Amino acid sequence: MLVIASDGVIALGPFGEADPEAVYPAVRESIAEVSRWLPWCHPGYGIEESRAWIAECARNWESRSAYQLGIFTVADGSFAGSVGINHLVRTNRMGNLGYWLRTSQAGRGFATRAVRLAARYAFDELDLSRLEIVAIPANIASRRVAEKAGAHLECVARNRIVMHGQTYPAVVYSLVPDDLKPQ
Repeated sequence: MLVIASDGVIALGPFGEADPEAVYPAVRESIAEVSRWLPWCHPGYGIEESRAWIAECARNWESRSAYQLGIFTVADGSFAGSVGINHLVRTNRMGNLGYWLRTSQAGRGFATRAVRLAARYAFDELDLSRLEIVAIPANIASRRVAEKAGAHLECVARNRIVMHGQTYPAVVYSLVPDDLKPQ
C-alpha cells in the first residue's frame, strides 16, 4: 500500500486491487450503523459493489477529481474505514471531506485522526484552503468527529443533502489550514 499520511496509529493510502476483499466485510459489518447516513451502504451490498467502487476510486485519483483513502491500522494493517476528499472546486481551492468507520473500529479515535491527516494532505499536497464536512444534523457521531478534528460549525443549510430520494438539512462544518495548528 502507498501511504500518503500516517500518525503512527493509522495510515491513509489510496485503494489498490486487493482492497475490495477488505472493504466488503467492513461494509457488511457496518450496515446497521452506516446505512442511515450513506445510501451506498445497504443490506444488499455485494462484493461487486466493492470492486466497482475501488475501480472508480482509482479513476478519480488518476483524473485528480477525488481522493478516496483507506484508513488502515498501523499495528496490523487492517482496514478500518475510509476518508475522502471530493466535490473539488479548484478555482476556490475547496472541497468536501467525508468519512466512515467500520463498526468494530468505532470509538477508538481513528475517524478524528483520519480527518486531520486527510485535511493536512488536502492543504499541503492538493493546495486546497478550505474543506467542508456536511452531515445530517441527527448524525451525532459524524458531528462529534468533525468537532474533535477542529472543524467549525458554520450553519445548518436547508435542503443540502438528498438521500433515499428525500431532501434533508445539513450541518456544514469547515476546516482551514489554521484549524490544524497545535493548540
